Amino acid sequence: MFVKGGTTSSRHDTYVHEQEADAERRRNEEDRIRKIASVPVEQGGGKLFSNYLTPNPEGLPVETLKILLHYLTPGGEQVYNKDKPLMCLADIIVGLDVANPTELTLVLVCPRCCERMPQGQCQIQVRQTNRSWHLDTAKGGELIVFEGRPYRSAGTIMDSEKFTCPRCTWQAHIDKNRVHPEQ
Repeated sequence: MFVKGGTTSSRHDTYVHEQEADAERRRNEEDRIRKIASVPVEQGGGKLFSNYLTPNPEGLPVETLKILLHYLTPGGEQVYNKDKPLMCLADIIVGLDVANPTELTLVLVCPRCCERMPQGQCQIQVRQTNRSWHLDTAKGGELIVFEGRPYRSAGTIMDSEKFTCPRCTWQAHIDKNRVHPEQ
């Protein structure tokens, strides 16, 4: 657990490290399976089947929509981390909730939690049914580069309500792909 303004307990730190080690083990297993599936069956490889109900070939996961977010200071200036602008390649997931198949969910990273924990443990989900935000698709399809890899932008996040990280006290809102922390 977090003590507001303090540190985490050793039990929590152990739990986080166990979760991260398990996630890394599962990622490595998935990579191994995909490597085997990339070799034709006739040459000793395998075939990968999935339960995705999409026309995506070979059962590959569907790419999520991407948004490049820029983190700002409370004064509105760009935040820097090791002389590089602090940015996040956020995902937009459509239909995460089966009861609401058109709902959009924004998945981004809490910068305050990233100072204490691995990034996989620092993700925030902002659902449109919980916090209002709008995706402007007018600039969708533009090429964005994040950590040397190209992606296609889904557009621009406009006028989000204030949201809070569920693990700490960090609060922010997003406008024009700029993450504005609350003071």
